[in-house]
Amino acid sequence: QRYTKTTYFQEGNHDAHIERWAANHGQGAVSIFSLISPRINLSKGRKDFVYIRQGENIQLHPKLICTHGWSYSIHCAAVHRRKSPLQSVILNHAHRMQSDTLTYPAMDMPTTDMCAGCLCKRQPMYKHDGNPTGWTHGFWVAYVGSKDFTMYAVPINKGRAILPSGKEIKVV
Repeated sequence: QRYTKTTYFQEGNHDAHIERWAANHGQGAVSIFSLISPRINLSKGRKDFVYIRQGENIQLHPKLICTHGWSYSIHCAAVHRRKSPLQSVILNHAHRMQSDTLTYPAMDMPTTDMCAGCLCKRQPMYKHDGNPTGWTHGFWVAYVGSKDFTMYAVPINKGRAILPSGKEIKVV
């Protein structure tokens, strides 16, 4: 049995905006680039850490892909499941916590697409194109084995979260 503690961080559009801003605002912004870059600051000094750029997907298991997202619609998990019916998808673009699971008869295997919320500043009922979007603080954890995997959404409530192990943690 192989066990790894590798952490994969999938860059989102908000993270990418920071680096683009610094690159496009001259020498002053470039001089603070290493101070504000999520890629540099999240990766610094960490073993078993992989930073995935926005737009790149990562295959965590033959039946599980992680992507920033192809849709941010109100039913984004269902949209992703329809676009990738033969594998489960973890997405991060919609800022809301939701999942959609369906077992396709020909496969006799459930596929689940999950959006676990966001870790950015919470802005409930943020309006995008006039449509309210309920943001949820949260993240996901995937335990990946050689034959299968299990995904968990972990909501953050008032700075606290309970991990799949039952351990309660403070989230800042």
